[in-house]
Amino acid sequence: MEERTVLSRDTASLKVQIAAVKKELSAARRSWSAAYSRSISDYRRRRPVPGENRLRSSRFDQACELQKQAEEELRYLYRARAIAMSPFEIYVQILVVPIAEPSRANRYLIVDIEPRGRSGYCYRVQELTKKGKLWERRFGGWVHPNSMIRIEPCTLPLAPDVVSFCEYARQNEERERDTRIGRPKPG
Repeated sequence: MEERTVLSRDTASLKVQIAAVKKELSAARRSWSAAYSRSISDYRRRRPVPGENRLRSSRFDQACELQKQAEEELRYLYRARAIAMSPFEIYVQILVVPIAEPSRANRYLIVDIEPRGRSGYCYRVQELTKKGKLWERRFGGWVHPNSMIRIEPCTLPLAPDVVSFCEYARQNEERERDTRIGRPKPG
């Protein structure tokens, strides 16, 4: 589970990978349950052999670690599926237009795409000012695609500091992804 592959925007292959990791996760949970019940069984009935407790403890620790790795991998795949399903990429500005009141449209910068529910996604966003800067005193929020809003790409210019922030964040994500899959870092 340590090595991850490059994920494409193909949701069919992600479904296969998610199903495989779910099987591994259920096996890890069964292993954890068996290790836990073995560690507490016969504890009060008889006196344990000196090395027995250490072996049971290490088996339990390994089962816990395997379960954590499987859960982390599943979270990674769910996020990759959400990114693949989304029509917009991260660090792109969008215009959210309410269907009922089109005059109340808001401009946002997509900061992250997160999985939502079994087969959905939502955007973690930061609101932008009219000049294209990030709002200083507002915290980020979420935009959930639904039938009450229309999400459109926005072509208005961004402030130079926001553009440099987006470029820096993209480079960091690429670097992180490359180290996750074992590629060497460029000079």
